[in-house]
Amino acid sequence: MVSRSNRGAPSRCVSFNHTLLHLIAIAALTPAWGSDESPSETVVVEGRAASSADPTETSAALTVIHLDERLPISGDVADALETTTGVRVHRLGGMAGWSTISIRGASGRQVAVYLDGIPLNPDGATALNLSELPATAFERIEVYRSNPPARFGAAPMGGVVNLVTPAEPAGTGLSATAGQHNTHRAHAFGAGTTSLGSTNIDGWTTAEHVGTEGDFLFFQNRATVFNLFDDSFERRQNNDKRQLNWLGRLRMDAGNHGVSLIQTVLDRDEGIPGPANAQSTGTRLETTRLLTAVDAKTHASWGRSRLTGWRIGTHELWDNRSGEVGVGTQWEDQTTTMVGAQSTTDIAISNRIVTIVTGTIRNDRFERVDRLSDQTDAPRTRTVWSVSPGVQTQWLDDRVQVDGTAFVQGIRTDARGASSMAGLSGALRTTENELLSAKPRAGILVRLGRASAIKATWGQALRPPDFTELFGNRGSIVGNPELLPESSATIDVGIRTAWTRDDGGVVAEIAGFQTQSTNKIVFVQNSQRTVTPINVQGARVRGLEAALTLSAFDAVHSRTSATRTWSENQSDAAAYSGNQLPGVPNLEVWQQTSVGWPDRASIGHTYSYTDGEYWDQTNWYQAAPRHLHAAFVRVTPIERGPELEFETRNLTNRMVEQVDRDPLNPDDNAVVVKGIDDFHGYPLPGRTWLVSLRWSA
Repeated sequence: MVSRSNRGAPSRCVSFNHTLLHLIAIAALTPAWGSDESPSETVVVEGRAASSADPTETSAALTVIHLDERLPISGDVADALETTTGVRVHRLGGMAGWSTISIRGASGRQVAVYLDGIPLNPDGATALNLSELPATAFERIEVYRSNPPARFGAAPMGGVVNLVTPAEPAGTGLSATAGQHNTHRAHAFGAGTTSLGSTNIDGWTTAEHVGTEGDFLFFQNRATVFNLFDDSFERRQNNDKRQLNWLGRLRMDAGNHGVSLIQTVLDRDEGIPGPANAQSTGTRLETTRLLTAVDAKTHASWGRSRLTGWRIGTHELWDNRSGEVGVGTQWEDQTTTMVGAQSTTDIAISNRIVTIVTGTIRNDRFERVDRLSDQTDAPRTRTVWSVSPGVQTQWLDDRVQVDGTAFVQGIRTDARGASSMAGLSGALRTTENELLSAKPRAGILVRLGRASAIKATWGQALRPPDFTELFGNRGSIVGNPELLPESSATIDVGIRTAWTRDDGGVVAEIAGFQTQSTNKIVFVQNSQRTVTPINVQGARVRGLEAALTLSAFDAVHSRTSATRTWSENQSDAAAYSGNQLPGVPNLEVWQQTSVGWPDRASIGHTYSYTDGEYWDQTNWYQAAPRHLHAAFVRVTPIERGPELEFETRNLTNRMVEQVDRDPLNPDDNAVVVKGIDDFHGYPLPGRTWLVSLRWSA
């Protein structure tokens, strides 16, 4: 058990944090004392993978998604991420609806999301809403399904998603989308460059507005699977969204040194429709988020260094005075602030060995005001520091690359009771409010030729429950203060090969993975209106994933991915032991093909299939399988003129599927019709038409 009498620990923790800040600052300033020569590619090994995110230069299972003409104009970040093998996007339904990512069976909180290397949900502080991120703001998305590079300074259980802004933005442009359910999206961007002596200065900004009524038809069975007479089609209520995004970047580059300032603003107002069987009519959520970051980089012949500081402030106003959604009548403000700094230094020990040291310190603060009672809760705070020493080596004429990282993390919080720390393995409890853990990670890359490689990684991870999981009491989520931190060990092995020519190529990937978790946190449905997080004592997720990418003559592009997953609840409880884990489907298939004539016209088709998914531990609430088609046609009538696009989602208008009436009864062979839904009973829309216009100069 954790000692409750160690009153000296907080002061020692503060002293250590101050020391760590000094070390971070020294590491960031050290390059200024070095040589001004540029590093060579053969020396800075980490630099090759870090700058280009090349799957052939990292031992991690990496997919790079280029946000280009192969995606529809109306697409968002969630649409782009669905193209990746091993990735699942959970949605609440409708354009701009809440969506989050799962990688290899991990939850949204177990996946770390970054913007140009700046953490948006550090240490799983939240499940990031992907619909709040405009795809038009990014050049590419990097998806690390296993150990991420040491430069991220993190050891997430579910991988990393890094959103990358344009490296060399230029010109101006705009786009607009309109469609059913009063859906509209407008986007504009602009960029410019100048110079001041030997310093190059560029500025870039993008803004996007999205709106929809979200009033689509869906199948309603009223949660009475044994009574077919009350089934009907109804229209989604209170599902409207209004969202404004702005992102700006100012960058100054003086050769070996550079500084960037990044600012983002989100303003979002939305109705919360509730689950299909208990729709709301007036529950609202208003969200405002500001991110400010300063990023300084420098490099020399010995390596390079980067120092980043950021502040993320999020304010949410939850209005459920009618008590329609979840736990009952509520009207409250919630404010979350995250302030942090991170330093990463790469040092070339030799032309074969590079060390990477990343240090991070962050403070999180959560405040809640109950407008109904005019009461303010005491702030909950959490201080987190981490140090990640790593090494990357090349052997046998660069045919073998070996990576290793030790992720050491300390967490101090004033809002978690001793019960949430008890029974934790692989970590040291220094007081009732402090946690210290060390998790090793390693990887190997064996190059079989110029375009083929075998990869393998192994790593451990730990994630304490966040404030929402512990104390949440809003909407459909009911917190669980007895939650234990979750930990895992993951191993994966894969092979990647490519055959390319000037007029096209083929890239094939196949991998197997296994994650063994202890006290895994999963959300389960505990009533028709609410879900709660629980610890699954033991859990195992195993899977096979494959991807095939084809291109020909810069006109035909095709990507196919498939993931087969076996998940097992290893709880001691007889009712759950051996069952499939909630929210982890057995099979996912995704296929996209586009055919185009450069600068004139293109057509594209997308197909996705998901099957074998349950929402509860007993494996009784079975999700309907999903066969979804989408297609677009894009033309440029006038040379150098605007592009006109017609798109349809859920092309075949699939709204219902057949499922077993009673999955727990092997003698019941009857099936019932169930609506296509996602995330604990939130329905997905039927056929939706959209038209878009895009122009750039």
